[in-house]
Order: sequence, then structure tokens, then C-alpha cells
Amino acid sequence: MHKILIINADDFGWDADTVDTTINLFENSILTSASIMTGRSGSRQAIDFAHKNQHKFSFGLHFNIVDNHVPFNPREINSLLNSELTFKLSNQQRLDGLLFRLKQVDIQKEFEYQILQLLNNDINISHIDSHGHLHKIPQILLAIKPIMKKYNITTIRIPQNIYQTKYIHKRMMNLLFSLFFYNTKHVDNFFMLENHNDMNWFSFFIKNIKSGITELGIHPGTSDKWRNIETKPFLNKKITSELLKNNIQIANYNILKEIL
Repeated sequence: MHKILIINADDFGWDADTVDTTINLFENSILTSASIMTGRSGSRQAIDFAHKNQHKFSFGLHFNIVDNHVPFNPREINSLLNSELTFKLSNQQRLDGLLFRLKQVDIQKEFEYQILQLLNNDINISHIDSHGHLHKIPQILLAIKPIMKKYNITTIRIPQNIYQTKYIHKRMMNLLFSLFFYNTKHVDNFFMLENHNDMNWFSFFIKNIKSGITELGIHPGTSDKWRNIETKPFLNKKITSELLKNNIQIANYNILKEIL
């Protein structure tokens, strides 16, 4: 089977720097896909770009219910919020989800609000992923599945299964979470950078791509060092030849509609 690579930019809409860098990678590199954040300072610019360019690239929803993000209707989703009526910090939200302390209806309402922010702007949603990967938590995944079905969105990011380091605990948790992704369409493999001290991470990734469809998730930007490290490989003009040398085909999330 061929090696097919989807390169997806997360946080599209986070702020002006993230949006500008992502657009630059779309126009001058091999970036093929992005996940749009709603309710952020750069969301309007991200949505406008996606609307004009969805015939060339794929665009998903980067579902966000963490880290003081402002909900669309705080009066309706109290189990997800802190005392300031913004979303709880990632670790707390993750723990509450693992312990089934969140209300399913609250998750569904916010998820649907964010879905509609894209659909009402005529964005074809190619896939779902989330800020902090919270959608892989069973309670959250089971809550959003019916909403995905309602809007005929079939594809979702799987838990990470390619790693730089051992992280036995993370591997075991992700393997368990993967069992809940039945009846969903997804890629075969997913990698996101864990060790931002590794300046040669992209070469490691290329050498470890398996057969099938693999997603590489990155966070473009220039204002943060860690975003710079994830962005830098894609500013190299030789990257295309490196992929060709390793028999890797570039695609976007729409390929799943064609071959699965």
C-alpha cells in the first residue's frame, strides 16, 4: 500500500500570527489541510481563506472547550465552565471528562454551535479534531458522534499512534481510547510533535511513516518558539524532494471520501 501524507495545521484562527503563518504555508509549501478554531481573534480571517480555497485544500473544525476559551452561550453549558464562565483549563476538563463529570448535552450544544459557525459560512467540514485532543476522551467522543451524524460529517482524527519517545502510559491510554472510534472514518496513523527540543524531528517522522494514510498535525506560527520549531521544516524548499525520495504522496482530508 502507498504512503499517503496529510499535513494539517491546527489552531487556524487562534490569532493573526498563526493565521498569517498558516496561509503562508498553504501558498508556499506543502500544507494541505487546516482545522479552524471559532471564536478567536483570527477566526474571521481563517474562515474567509477557507471559503475561498476549499477547492484546493481541506478544512476541519478544531473543537475547543478548554483553557479559558469563551463559549457561545455560557448559560446553557455550565458543566464545562469555570467560575469566570469560560472553559476550564485543559487538565481539569480532561479529568472531568475521564470521570464522566461533564454533561453530554453541554458538550453537544457547544459542539453544534462551533459546527454551525463553519457551515453557516459555507465551509465544507472535512474532519473533526480538537484543542488539547479532548475529543479522544470517550465521554466527549460519544457526545459529539450524534452531532457529526446529524450534519453528515464522517471523518475524525484518531488518537496519536506514532511517537518520538516511549511514553508507555500515553501509548496505553491512546490504544484504549482508539477502541471508541468505531463507526468513524479516519486515517491509519497520526503523529504530532512531542519533544520540541528535537530540531531534527521531521527527518525522524519521515523515516517512520508507515503504509496507508498518515496525518501529521502541526501548529504554525512565529511568535512562540515551539510553533517555530513545528513550522521550520516546511520553509525548506527541498522538502518536496525529500518526500518524493521516500515515496510519500501528499494529499488532504478529502482523499478519505475517494478511497474509503
